[in-house]
Amino acid sequence: METPLLTERPTRYRSVLIAVAPALFLAGCAIPAGEVAPVISPIPTVSDVSAAYHAGLIASHPAFSADALPTDWISVFGDPVLTALVAQAQADGLDMQIAASRVAQNAAVLGAVISHTAPQVGLGGSQARSAISANSPLAAMGAYTGAFNLWDVGVQLGWEIDLWKHAEHRSDAAHARWQASQFQLGAAQVSLSAEVARNYLLLRETQQQTRLQTGQLELASRRVQLMVSRLRHGTATAADVASARADEAAAQAILPRLNEQAQMLGNGLARLLGLPPHALDVQLQEAAALPPPDSLPIGIPSELALRRPDVLLADAQLRAAVADTAAARSDFYPRITLGANLGLEALRLKDLGSWDSHQFGIGPAFHLPLFDGGRLRQTLALTEARQREAALQFRGAVLKAWQEVEDALQQQVNGRSQWLLWQASEQHRLQAMDVVTKARAAGAADELAMIDARRAWLAAASARQTSATQVKLSAVALARALGGGWVQPAPSAEARL
Repeated sequence: METPLLTERPTRYRSVLIAVAPALFLAGCAIPAGEVAPVISPIPTVSDVSAAYHAGLIASHPAFSADALPTDWISVFGDPVLTALVAQAQADGLDMQIAASRVAQNAAVLGAVISHTAPQVGLGGSQARSAISANSPLAAMGAYTGAFNLWDVGVQLGWEIDLWKHAEHRSDAAHARWQASQFQLGAAQVSLSAEVARNYLLLRETQQQTRLQTGQLELASRRVQLMVSRLRHGTATAADVASARADEAAAQAILPRLNEQAQMLGNGLARLLGLPPHALDVQLQEAAALPPPDSLPIGIPSELALRRPDVLLADAQLRAAVADTAAARSDFYPRITLGANLGLEALRLKDLGSWDSHQFGIGPAFHLPLFDGGRLRQTLALTEARQREAALQFRGAVLKAWQEVEDALQQQVNGRSQWLLWQASEQHRLQAMDVVTKARAAGAADELAMIDARRAWLAAASARQTSATQVKLSAVALARALGGGWVQPAPSAEARL
């Protein structure tokens, strides 16, 4: 004689297959035509962006080296004040704090998405007092019509079987977005460092130009005095005096603009560091100008895409879009869930602990969308369009990286050539001033010749200073284009739990 257990199991399994088989059959009717399973389109990798630069330009120019760009690339300028400002901006800058907050947000979203793949357990309970109508069909069949209490407590369990990897694709998309937020933090770090360096270098340039312009104004004022004296002695005309006064006024008119520019740059630096205006006035007092760095480590250009956070950001966004598309395709397949509930139910509270009050239910459930007005197909079309857009953005990020590095390299080469020429011009002007000084001491030249020679030297020094600043700014642009020394963070295992 067969035991009840042996006779019930085949029946139970047959009932499960009977329940699930229609879903598997109808799934073929629900999925998009031509699709037999969710597929993921191939993703262009960052290795596709290798070696599109002028290697000869890098190898032949002494200003470049194949050494890897250091994380603290700002130290190549040899300015401790600038290094300290960048470090402070990285620690306290509002842009960095906002980007870090987005990383935390996406990590929380990732954790929430992953949690849906785990079995869900819940505890529930209720108490209700109710009664049925005395005129209802149930009452006509003899059902009890008086008021009664119903006590219920139990545990519910549920777990969705991810046959079509819907949950896995959603998890992959969330993980890619979490990585994208980290790369966005890196992009903010590079951008902030470059912006601090740019504002600082322009401020130092303005301070140096203010010093040189003050010297020009002093010389212009002395020239006016000489012309007035010569007019009294009949060796100069009123036109000479008027011309000298015009030069003095022009030299004086430049100073307010320089002072305004210095104040704006100082306040801009304070804002980048999360500080109010004038908070850095003492720290940013005029300092000696430093020459451009002798050598810029740029590493191997073919590794550019592996260290530029904006390229990695675009790559992560593309991977997220691909995963979203795969998840949208999975929505056409049936969703199968294993569920169970164990609990107690009784009319009286004191009977709730009795074994006779126990109840349970266990078995699979499935859901297959048959008609939804085209919602799933439109959602799939939307995710595919977003995937195409993400692929184009990735390509655009790569092309932008190539262009920025190429432009910055060329600016460095041209800027250094101009800077060397202006250095030579300044040296020649300085030599000319020395010759006039000696001639003045020997009585062969007057003070006006001395003033004119010094003014010419100050003009050359101003041009040389501006050229040096442009070389430094192009170095900042190059470091920014190379990824700014930013190091890709290692994926955190905790973020996937």
